[in-house]
Amino acid sequence: MFSNSIITTLVHGQTFLILYQSLTKMGSIINNCSTAAKATCYLGHALLLISCSQSQFDELWTKFSIYSAGEQLFGLAVTEYPTLGRIKKELNLLQKLYGLYGNVMTSINGYFDILWTEVDIEKINQELSDLQNR
Repeated sequence: MFSNSIITTLVHGQTFLILYQSLTKMGSIINNCSTAAKATCYLGHALLLISCSQSQFDELWTKFSIYSAGEQLFGLAVTEYPTLGRIKKELNLLQKLYGLYGNVMTSINGYFDILWTEVDIEKINQELSDLQNR
């Protein structure tokens, strides 16, 4: 992971620590979900954590970009932080995953509001097929 000097240099330790704690907490919540009802209950909390983590990471990434530009400006070797790239990719994938899950649950829950006389099976099949292909 990061050394203390890198964390201090990038964000004075605080932002990354909060991000790491949020991701760890989110991971433990997801791991503890054993039923669909429990998973649905925690979906909102997980989405909130991802959103908070993303905004904190965006601040961290901005500072990293500024410091990298400073290194280039003064002719220093640009320090690479592969963990930052990995975290950025993982947050992006998590947002896509939970976004898709939220869309699926919204669609399925919307089907309960349709009257039997108004059910359009072809439309429902098409919507589910579209979600499956995402």
